[in-house]
Amino acid sequence: MANERDFIWQQQGASSFVKIKMDWARFGKIHFSFVQHSGKPACKQVASIEAALKVDGGDGALYLAEAVKNNTMERRRAKALEDQKASGAKYPAPMFTSMGGTTAQRSKTGQCVFRQVSLVPGMKTDYALQVVEADGEQTATGGISMKKGAQVTRITVGLKREELLSMASAILMAWQAYMIASSAYGTLGAKPYADVQDADEPDVSANRQMPVKVVTTTASTAWVIYDSLGETFEVAVSHDAAILCVQESITVLRKTGQCYSRKDNAEYNAVKTAIQTDCDELPSITLYGKDNTTCEVIVVKRTIRKSPQETQFPSGQAS
Repeated sequence: MANERDFIWQQQGASSFVKIKMDWARFGKIHFSFVQHSGKPACKQVASIEAALKVDGGDGALYLAEAVKNNTMERRRAKALEDQKASGAKYPAPMFTSMGGTTAQRSKTGQCVFRQVSLVPGMKTDYALQVVEADGEQTATGGISMKKGAQVTRITVGLKREELLSMASAILMAWQAYMIASSAYGTLGAKPYADVQDADEPDVSANRQMPVKVVTTTASTAWVIYDSLGETFEVAVSHDAAILCVQESITVLRKTGQCYSRKDNAEYNAVKTAIQTDCDELPSITLYGKDNTTCEVIVVKRTIRKSPQETQFPSGQAS
């Protein structure tokens, strides 16, 4: 289950929202949590879909984020709308699609499930993130396709251009922070071919074949400081340096075109105190721009290791 520090970005709509989490990062996946609700005032949940985008590849989260940042998706959006107008189609084609799901063998319900995450031109907004879930069936090549005639659950969340850019920056910065922290832990990279639902179960055969690495270390702490727009990214290994990096991040964002600034010092003081007292959970600092836009300065604390001394033992002989 994700805790609060696993959340890196969210978008609220009138009757739906999406949250992006890093709790599946160790499996090489970025977690997208979609919820459909009845709208205000009750906001009663109607549907929810937990989807995963793999990190790498042409249908992965990093590709999507980079394509947003370099305006590839903006060009594809214009082309999709142009093609829709020319063909008379009811809806424009997606600019990005990532298909996946869960096989029956790995599913908690025993049913094969198909899922698809797409970025499409929005109806009332510039863009929309859309997720589809339905009964699936495994293909001959090992993939998962939607079962013919299956009932489809669909959740759509609208995004403005700047909100999509914020999402892309959050993904890129969070993955970079994760890789730095993982490198410090000595667990760089993701578990290959692991399914999110059962990847925590130990692979006994792999343990028999692979040597066990024993690491003796001296514990220390690092703070990763970045912002949701991708303007700043720093790593600090002392309390004073971490606080200075937070201040510098705020200064950089204040000098952008939106002149981002704090409403008050409450969140900054809370972050400063959390750093000084070695809290594991650190709040973020929300900054406000001229056009009612917002961004966040995010601080992540991780335990790191200094001067590791490694010894290789055959499996089963480590103590």
